Amino acid sequence: PTIYFTPLKKIAYACDYETEIANSLTLHYVNDISVDFESNLNIVHIMPEDNVLSEQEAEMDYFVEDNLQTVMHKTYIIKNNDVSNGLIEFIAEHNIDLVIVEPKKHSLFHSIFHKSVTNELAFFSPVPVMAIHG
Repeated sequence: PTIYFTPLKKIAYACDYETEIANSLTLHYVNDISVDFESNLNIVHIMPEDNVLSEQEAEMDYFVEDNLQTVMHKTYIIKNNDVSNGLIEFIAEHNIDLVIVEPKKHSLFHSIFHKSVTNELAFFSPVPVMAIHG
């Protein structure tokens, strides 16, 4: 069989503004990957349909924008009650080549009763998923 490499022209970074991005190296890694592949970077934050951006989320958005000044990127804040579904829809609508996630660390109790967005993406994403533990 013939194998083709498709350049990563569009990368999506699923960014959770509720986590402390400032204390993580993930944003730095995402920046490097985007620069190395000369890709357009899409920052995607999914929030419930009835929510508004909190002060903490606005601060995280500002932090992300401030740290990606040298990278060609767009930021999307999407309202969807199902994070996995919202990301998969975004991937399809924007012809994303790679999605980057930072898996959350959950307690055993939480992992038993709640679904993992990273696992759902790994199973249902139409494009490769890169998990970075920052």
